[in-house]
Amino acid sequence: MRTDPPPDLAVEVDITSSSQRRFTIYQQLQIPEVWQYTQRQGLVFYQWVDGQYVEGAVSPTFPQVRSQTLMDFLQRAPGPDDNAIIKSLRSWSHQQRV
Repeated sequence: MRTDPPPDLAVEVDITSSSQRRFTIYQQLQIPEVWQYTQRQGLVFYQWVDGQYVEGAVSPTFPQVRSQTLMDFLQRAPGPDDNAIIKSLRSWSHQQRV
């Protein structure tokens, strides 16, 4: 763990199967933040608080990022190969730095 510490953020995209079983691994590693996308719930941010993951609307790693903001960008994407969504998100990200 000293040589290769766990990441600060894990991202799970659940399309065909649930990633919920991997949360046990994230708990053991005490990864501070997990983003999970499901078709039913959309994007949910989880934060490691007092030994468990708690749902939150704002990313502690990226405080300017809200789950709903990212969902708005994802819902605008007409297809998986559309670069417009990436350009739009990048533009938004640059505006947040001001």
